[in-house]
Amino acid sequence: VVIATAQDDLHIEGVKTFLLRPINVNPIIILFNISFLHSIIKEYSIDIIHTNHRMSSFLVGVYNFFYPHIPMVWTSHSGAFPMNFIKKIMGYYGEKNIAISSDSERFMLDVLKISEKSIMKVYNGVDDKNLFKLSDFESLNLKKKWNIPLNKITFVVHGRIAHAKGIDFLIDT
Repeated sequence: VVIATAQDDLHIEGVKTFLLRPINVNPIIILFNISFLHSIIKEYSIDIIHTNHRMSSFLVGVYNFFYPHIPMVWTSHSGAFPMNFIKKIMGYYGEKNIAISSDSERFMLDVLKISEKSIMKVYNGVDDKNLFKLSDFESLNLKKKWNIPLNKITFVVHGRIAHAKGIDFLIDT
């Protein structure tokens, strides 16, 4: 597994990680990243690319224009995102696309006009029937067990703790 990312917070033992320049619409950065991707793809004989962001997918689309085609899988992590004419024509979506919700799937079909046969919907990995609010007694016991002051607010974050995920905004709230 090889990962090329613009975020310097992804470190997994045994996985080769490359740091791209911050992904944006600056043509020089786009060309730099495409050239860097090309060197990674050649050196590691990459057969398929998986992206999680529109701009990453756009980079692969531009890459495939200049270099031999490499298949891509795109995962949409939101039900919808801002669209305009420019963003629509710059869109590049995978041969296969993963929707993480029904809303995401509808957006792919109705707005992005992605073929239904190229979309796979992945259902929520958490069974919300197993989620429940702790009683005050259970909450107090857990705080005592984990040495959390009783007057402190606690919350759970499922996912990567990174600025891009808005954790600081949640804490400030």
